[in-house]
Amino acid sequence: MTKFRAVVGAVASCVVALIWLGVAGVPAQAVDLPPYTRATPASHDFGIQKVGVQSSSVDFLVGNDYGYPLAFSASSITGPDAGDFSITANSCTSQDFGQYAYCHIYVRFTPSSPGPKSATLKVTSRNAPPAPNYIYRDMLVPLSGTGAVPEFSATPDPLAFPDQPVGTDSNEQILQVTNTGSVPLDIQSNEITGADASEFYVIYDSCGGFTVAATETCEVWVGFSPTSAGVKSAQIGFASDAPGSPHTVPISATGTVPEVSAVQSVSFGDQVVGTTSSAKTLTISNIGGADLEVYDVSLGGTNASSFAIDSETCTAAKIEAGSDCSVNLSFSPTTTGVRSAELKVMSDASNTPSLTVGVEGTGITATAPVEPGTGAGSENPGTTVLQAQTASQSVALPARIKRKGVTVIVPANPATNAGQAISTKVKVSPKRSPKGVMTAKVLRKKNGKVSIRTYGYKKLRVKVTLSAPALTGYFAYSAQADYYKGKRR
Repeated sequence: MTKFRAVVGAVASCVVALIWLGVAGVPAQAVDLPPYTRATPASHDFGIQKVGVQSSSVDFLVGNDYGYPLAFSASSITGPDAGDFSITANSCTSQDFGQYAYCHIYVRFTPSSPGPKSATLKVTSRNAPPAPNYIYRDMLVPLSGTGAVPEFSATPDPLAFPDQPVGTDSNEQILQVTNTGSVPLDIQSNEITGADASEFYVIYDSCGGFTVAATETCEVWVGFSPTSAGVKSAQIGFASDAPGSPHTVPISATGTVPEVSAVQSVSFGDQVVGTTSSAKTLTISNIGGADLEVYDVSLGGTNASSFAIDSETCTAAKIEAGSDCSVNLSFSPTTTGVRSAELKVMSDASNTPSLTVGVEGTGITATAPVEPGTGAGSENPGTTVLQAQTASQSVALPARIKRKGVTVIVPANPATNAGQAISTKVKVSPKRSPKGVMTAKVLRKKNGKVSIRTYGYKKLRVKVTLSAPALTGYFAYSAQADYYKGKRR
């Protein structure tokens, strides 16, 4: 049997030699010879692979297709992108590879740049001894794959905040990061930097230290807490394995503060002693960029008792940027001459937290006609000077109003020195607390006695106005008092 195989091998060698050398003087022609071996799979596409990342190794099963023993000469990868493919293990090295035997070659793909890649696994073998002539044949296995990189995209870009009052925390602004590539995106970290970085902060982060799959997203929630007014800027940077890293997204915001404005003074002009002027309205404006909170509006100064705050919409109100509130003032002189006071507005305004507006008016004496002959011998015969009406000592308004309980405002049968009955008007504000509970109730008796029952609301405002009509020889009577937190002002 051995002799028969040797003879057949020799004949095969001669035939091959004749093919190459030519017959009967005919020039030799090259003929493609089939490989001795066969690979399974016969080709392989590694698909999309991240640049710089090794794929799993693919096992190529190599079998002896020759029918006789053969010897392996070499295994290599050739082609335009041979450097992106590599043999990781090779058992096809035998010099006596028997008939129907199998071996393994493992290949992996590590793209060095994006784009399609191609190469060839080349396995060279030859017929084994005792053949007198060695003939080498190549088995070629096509290899392919595509290198890819992740792509970084952020929305919105830039990240902008609405105006935010100084000292307050904004609502979160959400920055969404998307991997628009076809391979996973590894984000190592993110950090807020820049001139005003300390005024911004990360509330929630699902990006830093995470891997974002192709076409998937992650989020970073950013907050803004300004410590001063003005435009603020920073940026948030992302370190990743995407081209162009680090990627930065600008952040912009503005810190705002309230600012108060009003006229410098209010003048009532001349007003007859013992009478009350028409109300004058003072407008308090918020010219800043944040809500203005007014803590208190009050009258003070030399002749504060000659003026009164009839009503106002400022105290305890939130006045939006660009809006205003109003204070209604009146003048009730009790003596002649120039009277002056100051209206003080206490607020959280950054420019003038204690705003002062001058208030002035002049008390004058009025004359009235009398019966003929009256006033003879005087400087102005035919006229007489009117007298002021005053309340008796028993009608004096209280210095304080109880926070909780009953306080008498005026006693029974209040009257002036001219015998005129005094009428009493009491106004409370607010009528109900923020929780909806009644703050006070005015109690009136038929004999003119007026009291107020309070229920414990701390910031209650009470305004009491006393009045009596004019009569012959007397001016009209008017007096008032304002109470805040129980105290008369």
